[in-house]
Order: sequence, then structure tokens, then C-alpha cells
Amino acid sequence: MARFFHTLKTLHSWLGFFILPWLVLYGFTGFYLNHSKSINQFLASTPYDESQFPIRPEDEWLSIDEARQKAQQVWPDETIKNTKAVKYHGFVALEFSKPSGKVIIAIKSGHFYKKTRLYRFTYDTSGTLVDRKFYWSYLFHYFHEVGWIDNSFGIWFADITAISLILFGISGLFLFILPRKTKLKRFLFRHRR
Repeated sequence: MARFFHTLKTLHSWLGFFILPWLVLYGFTGFYLNHSKSINQFLASTPYDESQFPIRPEDEWLSIDEARQKAQQVWPDETIKNTKAVKYHGFVALEFSKPSGKVIIAIKSGHFYKKTRLYRFTYDTSGTLVDRKFYWSYLFHYFHEVGWIDNSFGIWFADITAISLILFGISGLFLFILPRKTKLKRFLFRHRR
């Protein structure tokens, strides 16, 4: 029994060491998902005024070809997979999809956005970065479900952590009960007399 108890204690300790970072992160992301509005006040970037991008005269609007050329300069090694007309932040725009993300070009003003699941960069007409936004909500939600920031490991981290938590709980239960087993027997036996 002593050897089993020692092995269980070692297993419990190593499981605790392994899952501690994930417990903290799962705890934080779970708290965030329940209280996102409050936490976003601290994480949100300063609001950006997009009214600085005025609508140009109609003869200066970007053509589809001009917008495509501009989009090709973002992630230049990647080909455009799809193009569609959208309304983005109140601007009439063309959305070009690439493997790394989307390039959204406002055709009436000429400014554009580089957007992925985690961030959005806003550029003026000359290509100068004027604003950046990180999507904390997506990151925390995705991490809470998958256990990692991308899907390169699938859901392995989440599954390994879940299984480790189960084993951690069961081993903790045994570690709590086993030392008290003799005390419990004595207590029950004494009250039966």
C-alpha cells in the first residue's frame, strides 16, 4: 500500500506540474468568456477615427484591377483565392481572400485593411500603417476550446489537459482518502459499540 501511495503521489505531483499553466490559462479564458465586456475595457485599443479617409471624387475611385494590384502587395507570395464586394466599416470595399487572411480595400477612399482571425491592420492610401487591432475575444475563445493558439495540434492540448485534469482529480481523491482510511475505520468501529 505504501508503494502504491508513493507512486500515486508522484503521479499527482507531475500531473499538477504539467497542467498548472493550462489551468491558469483555462481559468482566465473561462473568466473572460463570462465577463468579456468588463475585461475588454482594459484590453481594447484606443478608438480610431476612420473619418480621416474621405470619399474621393468618383473618377478617383479604385477599379477592380487597381484594387487587386494593391491586394497582391499584401502577402505577395500568396495568390488571391476569392474576391467579393463587401461593406466594411461603412465603406464600399472589395475583399480579397488569401491563405493568410483577407485584404479589404475601400474603393472610394483607397485605404485598406489586412485582416486575419487574430488581428486587423489599417493602412492609409499610401500603405502607411495607421491603426492595429488585436482580437482578444477570438484568441481567448479559441484557446479555451482548442488549448493552443492555432490548430497545428488539432485539439490535442485541450484533450491532454482534460484527461490530465481527470487523472489529477482522481489521484487527489485517493490521496485524500487513503491516509484517512484507517482513521475512518477506527471512527466507524468506535461508534458501533
